[in-house]
Amino acid sequence: MGEPVPYVVGGVEVAPGPKKQVKLPARVFRGRLTGLLFETNKTFLLPGSLKGIRGLRNFYEQHPGMQVLVVGHSPPPTTSRPSAPRTPASSTARQRIPRPS
Repeated sequence: MGEPVPYVVGGVEVAPGPKKQVKLPARVFRGRLTGLLFETNKTFLLPGSLKGIRGLRNFYEQHPGMQVLVVGHSPPPTTSRPSAPRTPASSTARQRIPRPS
């Protein structure tokens, strides 16, 4: 079959004859969600974060059947009191989010 023909918007022309393979792009959408702020040293979102949560819900509605991968971080502590040691796992989180029901 040879090398796959890359897909282009508007279609791909192939000559009749031997079979051809068309390489389709992955169905990926990328977005940035900002303003999801938490109470200090807690896991509770602040009320101002609701706008972002609504945006995430709208994303789900516009892209049915898609999975969402959330990547986030937490800033370094700003207080002088000792805290638990920071590790890459505590400063960066990756989570697949289940579809809302």
